[in-house]
Amino acid sequence: MLNRKSFVPVSKQRIHLARHLFGEGIEIGALHRPLLPLPEAVKKVRYVDRKTKKELRQTYKELEQYRLVNVDIIGKAENLEMESASQDFIIANHLIEHTEGTFQTLENFCRILRPGGILFMAVPDKRYTFDRFREPVSYEHLLHEYKHGFITSRREHYTDWVNNVNVKHQKQDLTKIQREKKINQCLVDNQNIHFHTWRFEDFLDHVYRMYHELNIPLKVIDVGIRHHTGSEFIIIFQKQ
Repeated sequence: MLNRKSFVPVSKQRIHLARHLFGEGIEIGALHRPLLPLPEAVKKVRYVDRKTKKELRQTYKELEQYRLVNVDIIGKAENLEMESASQDFIIANHLIEHTEGTFQTLENFCRILRPGGILFMAVPDKRYTFDRFREPVSYEHLLHEYKHGFITSRREHYTDWVNNVNVKHQKQDLTKIQREKKINQCLVDNQNIHFHTWRFEDFLDHVYRMYHELNIPLKVIDVGIRHHTGSEFIIIFQKQ
């Protein structure tokens, strides 16, 4: 049982793979589950989110019993405005699936990292989450969004979400008209969903191809997999 206002503990696997981290860096979207404890080689970590701590409290009322990290920097991952080559590490757990531009986000992270810097990323495996009825995103889809922008794909993502999460997973009995209304409301509200979903092997393939074909110099140097309900895989990148 957690004490009131404590952080949610992280898995042993996350702690084990945190050994790659060093120096000064940032963690994005930590909320109530920051990567702690960090190794002694880490000298400073600042926390980034798209809203202030007060606004996050209002948004995530279900986290009322938990402690949230103090937000040091306000910004979104896709276009986070930080000085180039300014950070030794970036931690981004259960974040990339919420971004609309996957390769744009990774490219920006690469820009922010110093040479040799580390990107620590945990990603949910769709097979073990509410995304299980959705098709994993293709490399071609991500590439199209990278080259042409992701705005034109937004309706497609919300349609996928309503049909396969709201209807199939949550078993909401929605008519065609009700589905369309829900999709339009998602667009109006700019709802924060899992825009893209992956299986472990697909994600690895995509980032390897990104490295070789798009010349985004983030190389995978370590991985970890945790299989059970709420499963995730962890990818450790190093900027080359």
